[in-house]
Amino acid sequence: MPRHDLRLLYGKGAQTLRVVPVDQQARPRVVSAATYGIVDLRHAEDDTEREVVAAGTAGTIDSVSTTTTAAAGFGTANPSKVALTSTTGVEVGRRYLLRAAAGGEELVTVEEIGSGFVVVGEIAKTFASGSSFLGIEVAATFPADEANDEDEVEDGGGPYALDMSFTGCTPQHRRFLVWLDRTTFQVPATIDDVLELEQTLASVAGRRVKIERAISRAAKDMQTELQLAGIDASRYLLGEVGRDYCVYRAAGLVLETLSGEGSSARAAKHLERAGHLIATIIQGKPDGVASPSRSNDTAEPGRSLEARGLFRRT
Repeated sequence: MPRHDLRLLYGKGAQTLRVVPVDQQARPRVVSAATYGIVDLRHAEDDTEREVVAAGTAGTIDSVSTTTTAAAGFGTANPSKVALTSTTGVEVGRRYLLRAAAGGEELVTVEEIGSGFVVVGEIAKTFASGSSFLGIEVAATFPADEANDEDEVEDGGGPYALDMSFTGCTPQHRRFLVWLDRTTFQVPATIDDVLELEQTLASVAGRRVKIERAISRAAKDMQTELQLAGIDASRYLLGEVGRDYCVYRAAGLVLETLSGEGSSARAAKHLERAGHLIATIIQGKPDGVASPSRSNDTAEPGRSLEARGLFRRT
């Protein structure tokens, strides 16, 4: 499924779906009101089981509204630190909008919360003291009875459609696809894994680039590649091959941002290696290993498959 789809876990009860309204130019927008409905797209429009949540249900808009107490962003000592009048209601992992009084906005994601400040991804623009820090996410609730239904996840887990209507954003209506999974897709690599491959990156970690962001990007790229090949990554333990793909791709992505012919050459080498590894996973036939012992990617209910366990040596 496409990366912007929303994923839920089977058996975990009622769960919150969070979205960011964007306009026709893909710019994030703070809205004044929002409603939603959820339907099961596996059922016909006249089927009584199609409606999961009635259209017109009120969504919850993040109410955080505070201001910065110092300049933030590009040109400051730490372009990832945002000093705030108050951090009440701010949560790690949530997205917020930085808005300058003189114009200019930027969407940020909170990574850490300190005393009177938050740490976000490096900010590209400069925001003067007194800029607004606003909640922007709209929340909807996926009901417990649907999320806990064994038959629903066995029938593919979706797709469901979350249909949102916004006040103060054009287009006003937007549809998000929702899927119910047995497991979440895990990021298989760590910063230490990348530094083991490229120790020189330790000198730039946390300053010009963030290795963890490159790992996250690599994991998302892997998920997309598998999806395009018709493989549901949430049903697999990708093991060492999946980890190495993320390590090589993350290292390559970081090196691409650095100057110097040596960095470019190593980046190309690592990205080429990553491409070979993802092709190996998709083709289901690592070098030196013969025909696969299974013909598809299905697993028994409640079980996952490990890629390296799909093959037999001859």
